[in-house]
Amino acid sequence: AWYRYPEKEEAYINTFWPYMIPRRGNISLISQSGTIAAQTFWHAKEIGAKISKSISVGNERNIDMVDFLEYFKDDGQTQVIGLYIEEIKRGKEFINLVKKITPNKPIVAMYAGGTQAATRSIMSHTGSLGANEKIVKAVFDSTGIIYTNSVMEFLHYLRTFSFAQEYKVFPKGKKVGIITDSGGSGSMMAKTAELYGLKVPEFSRELKKMLFEIIPSTASAANPIDVTFDVNFFNLFNKLPKIVIKSGEVDAVIVYGVFDFDEVLDTMEKSGMVIDEEMKGFSTMIERAVLKPIKRLMKKYSIPIYFAGPFPYKYPWFQKFLSHDIPIFELWDYPTKCLKILCNYAQYRREQLNNIN
Repeated sequence: AWYRYPEKEEAYINTFWPYMIPRRGNISLISQSGTIAAQTFWHAKEIGAKISKSISVGNERNIDMVDFLEYFKDDGQTQVIGLYIEEIKRGKEFINLVKKITPNKPIVAMYAGGTQAATRSIMSHTGSLGANEKIVKAVFDSTGIIYTNSVMEFLHYLRTFSFAQEYKVFPKGKKVGIITDSGGSGSMMAKTAELYGLKVPEFSRELKKMLFEIIPSTASAANPIDVTFDVNFFNLFNKLPKIVIKSGEVDAVIVYGVFDFDEVLDTMEKSGMVIDEEMKGFSTMIERAVLKPIKRLMKKYSIPIYFAGPFPYKYPWFQKFLSHDIPIFELWDYPTKCLKILCNYAQYRREQLNNIN
C-alpha cells in the first residue's frame, strides 16, 4: 500500500522534491536514474502531466524494472507508464511482459545508451552495459513502446496518453481538422501533420457551406480553417470545432488561438480602452461556455481537440485549460507531434485487442 492511498487522500510518498506536492494522476514512472524520477517535476507540473508514482530503481541491485512493470500492469491507479532505461537486464521477461501491458496501458520510454559517449556515461553511472540503439528500438517497435530521446517529448507524450486513458478518447483514424486565427501557424501544423503521417483533407462542399455561415468573409473554410480575426471567440473555441466534429470528416481537431484573456483585457484597459462589465466577465463566460462543453464533446465522439496559443504554459489561462483537463500547447510544434503518437497508438491498440478477441 502507498500510505493507505486512496483512502487517505492527503498522504504522499514523494520522491520528486521535498517541498513540492505533485498533482496526482494516472501516470507512473520507472527510472534507472534519480534525475529523471525527480527533477522532471517542475516541467511535468507546468504542462499538466499528472504523475502519481515515480520509482527510481538505480542499478537494480535487488529489484528491477521488470518487477515494477509487473506491479503497474495490474495497478488500477496506473494507466500510463514512463520508462527511463540504461540497461534491460531480463530481456526475455521484459519483452513478454510489455507485450501484455501495451494494448491496455501505453508505455513511453527513453533509452540513454546507443552511442560511445552514452555507453561510457552509463558505465560510470550505474555500471550497466548499454545495448545497440537499433536493437533496443526494434524491441520497442515490436512491443508497442513509444520511444523518444527528448525529455520534453517524453512528458508531453505521457500527458497525451493520460488524457486519452482518463476520458477514453482515442481517434478512430488519422484525419485532422485544423482551426486557427493565424495563417502561419495553420500552415506549419498542416505541414508537420502530413510529415508525421496524418491527413489534412480538404473539407466537403457541404461542410464549407456550413462554415461560411459563421466565419468572416475574409476567412478560409478549406482545411486549415483560417478565420484570420473574429471578435466572437466562442466561434473559434466551441462552435467551429463542434461543426467540424459533427460532420464526420475528421478524427481529431487542433484549435490555435488561445490567448491569456485576462492579460489582454488588462493591456486594453491600460491603453485607455473602457472595459465594461460584460467584457470583464468574458473569461468566466469562456470557462462556462467552452471548457466544460468541449470536454463533453470529446468524450461523446471520442475525438480529441487540442488547443494551442502563443503564451507559455505558466500563464493563468493556459493553467485554467489544464485544470479542466483540456489538452493545450505552447505554439504549434507539439499538437501535431502528440496527435501522431496518439493516432499510431490508437491503431496499434485496436489491432492488438482485435487479435486477443
